[in-house]
Amino acid sequence: MGDDFWTAVRISVLEGELTAALGRADQAEAERDDTKRRLCAEMALRLQGGAVPHATPHSVAHGQFGLVEADRLFPRQAQEGGE
Repeated sequence: MGDDFWTAVRISVLEGELTAALGRADQAEAERDDTKRRLCAEMALRLQGGAVPHATPHSVAHGQFGLVEADRLFPRQAQEGGE
């Protein structure tokens, strides 16, 4: 019976460690999502003040720019006389 007790204790400790690790992973994911939202909002504001006045954080996050707008924002090297 002594072995069963210590096995139960080890399982309980491992469950606690697993729960803590999952909590840390969830927190890290939430922080990454928050950073992504903040960066997309910042880029949308920059685009709104420039070449794409109708840009939104959602459109930035999902790359929903028309080809003309994309060419204007990010000209290809060939258009610039590059390599």
